[in-house]
Amino acid sequence: MSNELRFPGGGRDGRDEELARLLRPLYQAPEDDGYWDDLHARVMRRVGSGAESAEWWVVLSRWSRAGAVAAAVAAAIVGTVWMQHRAAEARLAYEAVLAQPPVYSMELGPVDRSAEAAPRPSAARVP
Repeated sequence: MSNELRFPGGGRDGRDEELARLLRPLYQAPEDDGYWDDLHARVMRRVGSGAESAEWWVVLSRWSRAGAVAAAVAAAIVGTVWMQHRAAEARLAYEAVLAQPPVYSMELGPVDRSAEAAPRPSAARVP
């Protein structure tokens, strides 16, 4: 089994010769010696200047104060919203408890005393 990738309809070894012909000038090294001299001069100028490249940690270190302030503001906002949510939950729970009558309460209303006035049957005594 070969690991070579073959394209259908391609030329020799599955390559598309027309596409390779069109791409070759784009990837070819410049023939002008001035390009290489200019590239060498730019590289040496950069090395000679001793300028540090802006690495990600250098950039982030400049943002640390602003980041800390933004984090503190975000924490304050989240804390405020959380406290308001807890207060609203507590208020709703308190109102729900007050809205229900207590289990031990008795409703007062007119009392029917006619059952109390009726004579009770006496218990039969067994001798």
